[in-house]
Amino acid sequence: MLNHLRLLVGAIALAAPLSAIADAKLDIKRGVPADVHMAVYGKHNPERESQEQYAREAWETFKSERIGQRIVELIGSRIPQNKKQEVEGIWNEFKRAVKPFDASVLDDVQEVVVAQKMEGPFNHNLVLLRMPEEGAAGLEEAVVNVFELLESKIKGNISVEDEKVGQFKLTTLNLPEKCPMNPAVARSGDVVVFCTQPELTTRCLEQLSGESGESKFDDPRLKAALKNLPEAEDAIMFFDGRQFFDSLSGIADFIRREKPDDEHATRAARVLDQIVEHVAILDYEVTVEYTEEGQNRQAAIGKIADDAGEKVLGRSLMQQRPFDDWHTWIPADAQAYSLWTGANPHVIYEGVMSLVENEFPEAQEGLERFAEWQEKIDVHLDEDILQNISGECVSVTVPVGEAGAAKPQTVVAWRVNDADRLRELIARAFEALDRIPVVQAQGVAIGDDEDLDGFQQIRANIFAAIGVKPVVGFRDDWMIVSSHVDAARKVLDARSGEAETIDPEKTLAEFGIEATGETYMVAYSDVGAGIRKAADFVDQIGTWALVFGGAALANAPEKDAQTVREALSLLPSIAKVIRKLDFYEDRLSIIQEGPEENTYRRDTVTNIRQSEAAESTAQAEADDTDADDAEDDDADDAEDEDAEDEDDADDNGKDETAEADEQP
Repeated sequence: MLNHLRLLVGAIALAAPLSAIADAKLDIKRGVPADVHMAVYGKHNPERESQEQYAREAWETFKSERIGQRIVELIGSRIPQNKKQEVEGIWNEFKRAVKPFDASVLDDVQEVVVAQKMEGPFNHNLVLLRMPEEGAAGLEEAVVNVFELLESKIKGNISVEDEKVGQFKLTTLNLPEKCPMNPAVARSGDVVVFCTQPELTTRCLEQLSGESGESKFDDPRLKAALKNLPEAEDAIMFFDGRQFFDSLSGIADFIRREKPDDEHATRAARVLDQIVEHVAILDYEVTVEYTEEGQNRQAAIGKIADDAGEKVLGRSLMQQRPFDDWHTWIPADAQAYSLWTGANPHVIYEGVMSLVENEFPEAQEGLERFAEWQEKIDVHLDEDILQNISGECVSVTVPVGEAGAAKPQTVVAWRVNDADRLRELIARAFEALDRIPVVQAQGVAIGDDEDLDGFQQIRANIFAAIGVKPVVGFRDDWMIVSSHVDAARKVLDARSGEAETIDPEKTLAEFGIEATGETYMVAYSDVGAGIRKAADFVDQIGTWALVFGGAALANAPEKDAQTVREALSLLPSIAKVIRKLDFYEDRLSIIQEGPEENTYRRDTVTNIRQSEAAESTAQAEADDTDADDAEDDDADDAEDEDAEDEDDADDNGKDETAEADEQP
């Protein structure tokens, strides 16, 4: 009996770790081979429930407006009558094939991985999903059904193949030999895998099944970067620039393999190699995404390649001056702005011309004619324009007009070296335009602006109708172009200190961003307003099309005209869906110095409109906090009062004792 008991205890002890292994979830990040150039891991975050509700409302609007069905009906109306029955039969077969998959299960996806790997000119994709097992099985079955449907319709040219790889059942759609992609689906439990390249698929499944193979998420550069970033509550993205540019070189190798004896193909491959060599300046970038109350946040650290300064693109970017006083460009009421150190166009032009001269000697004659033409007109592309513009640029949008009727107007500025030469070239350009009859008819002209010193106003008959008063001018080594003179004045007043600007520290603090060093880029936009404008534009396209294209539709065949009208009738419904996405509010993005040499840090914060429930919860939490603080204060006051009472009692006791001692 004792031996049986020992055997039972031993079996339980042995089975326990085996059961734990069987029940443990697969780490889907393990399935990403190390030689992909991009890997993204995302997981469900309960903090984004309110945003998911907004997205569901947009989807419900899409369904209630019957947009999908109407598109299908529109396509069906264009099918010839003698083909309609055949097409409807195929469509019904497709619907039966995908019936096992319930799209609502996508709401329950807990984790997702997306990876990309280039092979020659082809970009292969790998997708892994974790969802409830029943939904995963239905999705796999639907995809396999579609593969088999295609096999039955395209007999002899494609085939469906099933096999077991590790613990996964793999189904591959084998396409003709010259096709670079063979889509596949695999599943094990609650994990579904999609891939477009057989070798990548196999390696992924083997790594997931516990066989050897390093994951992209084990890269030491990724791990080092994550130490300097916030916790990735929502997603991690790793872009391996080194691997990406190595893969781009494979395109040239592909060309050489395909046309080994073609002189032109060989030269094209050689040119492509040189282009890749001179743009390969990024080592890697790691981005994490996380959520805070009312905000979607991204933080990224990137590293510039050590030899970037030896490459054309690297030289054009690394010579630029950071913005020390970027806020002085931004009036307090600015609606949007963007400042970027940019790229030096002269450096890029030199690199391009060197490549052309070395690899395309037959172009020399054309280049000489181009040089002669530049001499003739006394305008030299490189010397007068490209060398004159350093690359730093600013764009600011401000409201112009009376309150309630103000319209957004934009000011753009570029840093320049020789303002006098550019001013002369602008005057000559308008003189040339004035000799063109069509331009003359529009009243196009340029002249000194009466209100803004150093600026010229550009005039045309149409400008009054569209509410603009464009000006161009120069101030403090900057060339400034504005859609309205009042907008330019606003920016210049802010720049000179005569008008209020945004407070950079307050602005960054409102978005929870810390200033860490020199600023290379900063951009702010009202995303929600942009979405609403896009919806309004889509809504109006149909009306404009019918107004301006009514005559054309009247003369078109009735069937074609009806198709156009039905297509245009979709636009208001699409606009309703777009408007549902305006829960995004404003966004701020900034690029600053990174924590180590040759690194940068990019922070992007998007404010999200809080739902009434979320706002109520936040207010309740705030009220609870205030109540707790009040209770603590009351408790402290009570303790103080008790202490005072005790002190008074002690004092009274001492006095009574003293009086008693004094009595005979």
